[in-house]
Amino acid sequence: MKSVWIFVITLIVILAAAGIIIYNTVDPSEVFGETAAHETEAEPVPETADSTEKTGPKGERTLLLIGTDYQPDVLHDYGKAGKDPTTGLPTDGRRVGADCVMLIKISADKGYVMTSVIPSDVYLNLYSAVTVGSTYDSPEGDADPSKSGPAYTAKCVSGLTGLRIDAYIAADIPTFTKALEKLGKFTVNVPVDMKYSDPWQDLEIDLKRGTQALNAGQVMQLLRFNSYSDTKYSRESVALSFADSLLSKVTGPAFSSRLVALYKEIVPTLKTNYTSDMLRQDLEMLLLYPSLTKRSVAFPTKTDFRGNDDIVIPDTAECIERYGEFK
Repeated sequence: MKSVWIFVITLIVILAAAGIIIYNTVDPSEVFGETAAHETEAEPVPETADSTEKTGPKGERTLLLIGTDYQPDVLHDYGKAGKDPTTGLPTDGRRVGADCVMLIKISADKGYVMTSVIPSDVYLNLYSAVTVGSTYDSPEGDADPSKSGPAYTAKCVSGLTGLRIDAYIAADIPTFTKALEKLGKFTVNVPVDMKYSDPWQDLEIDLKRGTQALNAGQVMQLLRFNSYSDTKYSRESVALSFADSLLSKVTGPAFSSRLVALYKEIVPTLKTNYTSDMLRQDLEMLLLYPSLTKRSVAFPTKTDFRGNDDIVIPDTAECIERYGEFK
C-alpha cells in the first residue's frame, strides 16, 4: 500500500519541529498551457530580497512540503534494472516519487493558514506524460537534471496553483520516523478500527478506534491506513486533522524555545533550501499558528481522455478560482 499521507505529516513534523514557514518566487505562468513546465533549476530556490523584507510576525510565507516514498531499508531495487516482481516485465529500477505534496501558506497580516494537498497522480496537463509525483525523479531528468528534483516539483506545483512558492522541504520515511520520535507521544483520535497487512512493505497496521496516546510507530500506522468503508473518513481528512494538532502542539510554550535546535538536528537529513537563519527570522510568525484561522483548499481535478485511457488532470479554470484569493 502506498504511503501517501504519511509524508505530508513527515514534512509537517519537520516544519513544525523546525519552525519553518516561508515565502517564494517561482513563475507560475511556465506550467499552465498544453505542455508541462520544465524550465527550472534543480538547485535550491535562492532567497529573495522580497522574502527577507517580509520576515517577522507580519507578512506571508508559502512553503511546499514534499514527502517521498523512498524507504531503502525495505525496498532495495532503486535504480536497479531487472524484472517487475508482479508483472515479470523488464524495468529500469524503482524511482523515488513525490508520494505526497502539500502547500502551506501562512498570512499573519490576514490571519489565516491555508493548506492544500496536490494529488501525486494528477498529470500536469492533458498532453504531458509527467504526473506531479513523478516530477521528483522524472525519467526526463536523466538527460536534463533541471527536469527532476524538489525544485522541479516546486516549479510545477507553482504553475498548477498560480501561487508563488518560496522554498521546499523534502523528506523520506526514515526522516519522518526520526522526527516523530523526537516529539514523543501524540494524543489523537483514531476514527475507526484499523487492521491491515502488507508484507511487501513490511507494514502491519493494528489500531483500535478511540482517542489515545500513540508513539511514532503507531502514528505511522494511522497515517498509512487507507481502507475506510465509511466515506466520512479518508486518509486526507485524518492526516490533515493530525497535522493541525501537531502544529498546534509544537508551536506551544513547551517547544517554542527548542525549535532552532531541533531544526539544526533534522536539516542534514532533508533536501531543502531553508536555512537556520531563515528560521530565526520566521519564529515569531510561526508561533502565531494556534491563533490563526485554518483554511483547507481541495485541489480541483477533472477526468479527460487520452487515446483509450481516462486520465486525471488539473481543472485549470477552477484552480485559478480557488487559489486566486491566496495570492
